[in-house]
Amino acid sequence: MLSTKFAGVLAITASLIATPVLGQANPFPNGDFSILNFALTLEHLEATFYNIGLSKLNQGAFKEAGKELAQDLRTNIQHIADHENTHVKFLTTAISAAGGKQVDACNAYNFGNAFDNVYNFIAVARALEETGVSAYAGAIADIKTSAYVTAGATIAEVEARHSAYLNSVSSNGSGNPFPYAFDTPLPENLVLSLALQFVKDCSNTNFDFTLSYPPFLTIENKGNLKNGETIKFKVASDAVSTNGAYCTFAYSQTNASVPYSVCEIPRDVDGYSYLTLSSKNATDFSSVIAGPALGFVDNGECVEYKH
Repeated sequence: MLSTKFAGVLAITASLIATPVLGQANPFPNGDFSILNFALTLEHLEATFYNIGLSKLNQGAFKEAGKELAQDLRTNIQHIADHENTHVKFLTTAISAAGGKQVDACNAYNFGNAFDNVYNFIAVARALEETGVSAYAGAIADIKTSAYVTAGATIAEVEARHSAYLNSVSSNGSGNPFPYAFDTPLPENLVLSLALQFVKDCSNTNFDFTLSYPPFLTIENKGNLKNGETIKFKVASDAVSTNGAYCTFAYSQTNASVPYSVCEIPRDVDGYSYLTLSSKNATDFSSVIAGPALGFVDNGECVEYKH
C-alpha cells in the first residue's frame, strides 16, 4: 500500500525563475555542444541534489526508513550519487576536450522540503531520475557525432537503473521497478519545464542556448490520486486558458488525451505518467500549453509529485 509519507513532496513556486515563453524553433543552435551542455545541466542538478541530501540526512535516518523501504538504502543512494558526480566530470571533460565551453552548476537550487526526511528525499530522487531518463531518450536523436551518441546512451542506461531502483523502494516497496516496455522521450522544452522548477538562481551559468518552455503545471487534488480519478490542474500563468483544452497523459509510448473537464487518470497507468495541458486532442507533444507535471501509480494509487 501507499505510504502517505510520499505525498505532497514539494511546493516550489513559479516565481523562482523567469516567466517562460513559447515558440523557440531551434533548441540546440550550437549542435552537439548544446546537447552535451543540456545533459550536463541536468547532471549538475542531480549531483547537487544527492550531495546535499546525503549531507543533511544521516545514516540513522536512512536506517530507520530502510526498515520500510529497503536494506542498504543509504549505500545504494550513495552509489547513485557517485554515478551522478561521475557523469558531471565525464561530460565536463568531454566538452572541454572537444574545444567547447561547459556550463557550470547553478548558483542556487531549491529542493523544497525534499531533505526533511528520507521519504521526501526518495520521492524527489525518483522524479529526477525518471525525468533524466526521458531527457536522454528525447535528446539523443539530435546528436550528430557517433561517439557522443554512444556516450549518451551509456549514461541513459545507468539513469534507467537508478530509476528502477527508486521505483522499487517507493511506496513501501510497492512501486513497479520497470512498469513499461518502453520509456517516454521528452522534448527538451518539457524537460526544462520540470527541471527548472528546482532552480533558484542560475544567472552564473554560460548556458549556450535559449530554449523556451511551457508554464509550470501542478495538480490541485488533495491526498493520493487513484486510477480513474478526475484531476484538476493549476497553471503558473494567467495567459493559459483551459477552455477547450485537453489533459494529456504520456507514459510508455502512449499519449492519451481527454477533455480538461473530465480529466481522469487512465486505468492502465502502472508507474510514471507525464501530465500536460494541450490545446487539442493530442497524440504527441506538439500542442502542449502547460506542463508537464509528473505522477506515479503504485498498486493502483497515484502519488502526485508536486513541484
